[in-house]
Amino acid sequence: MSANNGKLRSPVDLHLGLTLRRLRESAGLSQERLAASLGLSVERMQDFEAGSCRIRAGELWEIARFFEVEPVYFFGGIGTLEPERSRLPIRRAPTGSRKASPPIRMSVANDNGGLDG
Repeated sequence: MSANNGKLRSPVDLHLGLTLRRLRESAGLSQERLAASLGLSVERMQDFEAGSCRIRAGELWEIARFFEVEPVYFFGGIGTLEPERSRLPIRRAPTGSRKASPPIRMSVANDNGGLDG
């Protein structure tokens, strides 16, 4: 079974893999040579390019350094992959500070020079 445990491949993983393959081929490198240069197995490189294995952040960083590109290069052209999801409202975390429970507020007030009276 593939490295993704039978799950569908992510469009992002497929895009990164295709971008990696194109970059490798344009540099005239074989999968074997690139894998050896990065300290990865050939099988892992094949899985990356097929989009069947996620590229970890550190691996992406090293690949980008090897090709002398920014890591963001691999995400170019993705656009919105799931338009229906992008239309959903974004839930933002509540702003402002949370109020302390009454005993904590009392102790803080008492520690600040007798704000209670």
